Amino acid sequence: MASAALAVASASGPPSTVTLSTLAADVNLSGEAQVALWAHLDLDPEGVMDLTFAAAIPQHTLDRALDDLVVTEGYPAGVAGKIATLFTNLKAHVKPAATPSATPPADAAPSVVAPGSGTERGRMSLVLDQADERHYAPLTAAQRAQYRKNHQTLTGGPPLEGRAPSTEQLAAMTSKLAWGEAPYVDFGVFTPHGKRMMKMHKFEAQVFVDSQLVSRLMKGPSTFDSWMESWLVFRSLMICTVTVTPATLDRYAQGISQLVHQHPHHWGIIYCADEIMRGEIWGATAEDLYDTGALPDDMPWDFILRLTTFGGAECTNQTNHWWTRHVLWPCQRPDASARAYLQEVEGTSLLPFPEGFSAVDGAASRPRNNRSRGSASRAGPYKKAPYHDNSNNQNQQNHNNNNNNNNSNKGGGKGKGKGNGNAKGNAKGNAKGKGKGKGNDTKGASGAPTK
Repeated sequence: MASAALAVASASGPPSTVTLSTLAADVNLSGEAQVALWAHLDLDPEGVMDLTFAAAIPQHTLDRALDDLVVTEGYPAGVAGKIATLFTNLKAHVKPAATPSATPPADAAPSVVAPGSGTERGRMSLVLDQADERHYAPLTAAQRAQYRKNHQTLTGGPPLEGRAPSTEQLAAMTSKLAWGEAPYVDFGVFTPHGKRMMKMHKFEAQVFVDSQLVSRLMKGPSTFDSWMESWLVFRSLMICTVTVTPATLDRYAQGISQLVHQHPHHWGIIYCADEIMRGEIWGATAEDLYDTGALPDDMPWDFILRLTTFGGAECTNQTNHWWTRHVLWPCQRPDASARAYLQEVEGTSLLPFPEGFSAVDGAASRPRNNRSRGSASRAGPYKKAPYHDNSNNQNQQNHNNNNNNNNSNKGGGKGKGKGNGNAKGNAKGNAKGKGKGKGNDTKGASGAPTK
């Protein structure tokens, strides 16, 4: 029991006992607010072990619980600030009591502690979303082991080879979920073998422009098979973090597969719709559900994926119409026309195609029937075309036309007619005409049959 006791280190004298009540009193939290807070979190403010339990509450769970408390009780911002300060002080004070006689071995596992301000943090743009310049907190060994254990518990085993998320991908997604954001990943950087790809992307995404090193946008998967490789890693990531169930993830991937099967030559349109759905619609749907009080507390993102899966049993009429406008209707057109139509639907040319944004750029010349629209030729100086004598070709063409006219006037009878000199009598119906042409005289243009 002595080794498990919790204490506060002081500059002099023995450590003093700390409870949730003393921490609440230190921030001048009212007695009424304390009662509501501990009842809402189901904690005993005088219990020693409850102090440990409070310090171990995951940050994203604590943030959600405190938000619900402040909204339900109608507390002002000042009370919310006191509660937040209380938990900050709690994590700063709570630690295992030191054991002077025991010296930890050199190869002891790292302690499960929150990373300090001096801890090196990773960049989201290298592992999760290339447009996100924020930093994520690294995982401890215990956290990493727990996430991997979650996958084994929910599926019966670890992810298959090449489908396991890297430790960096796990850490970045954990931070993203803790911020209350949608579990979106950018398949331009989120790929199998995440740690290996992270090193490559760090340099591949940099190019020299005017002797300066600048960042460029990494391209998304160019085929459905490449998309599926990244999706399977994302699937494992969602299972490890207990964010979405395997069945819901498989149904979403099945919906994309059905669209590809129906429109195999329109992968760009399908990818664009999926990117918008995961990157924008998921988050917007969560906000709408939260505002109306319909967002469930238990696995909310699993619920949102079920609502937005193409062909899913719980897909709403609104979402079905969204998939129709963004995939089914555009894919009935040629590729270039389909992309232009999707621009009209979205109201912008900034569309996330596999090759990057603004794939249907009006400023760039686009091939059409093996020829450009002329913007490329207008960019250079005018050049006069070389002279060609086509008179012999024209005479030969006229001679061929005369022969064709004579051959086409064969019928079943005989006729005489005076007609155009170029066409020696035109016979009607099935009559076989013998025409005599005299100059441009138009009399007898149609020969009458003779006995």
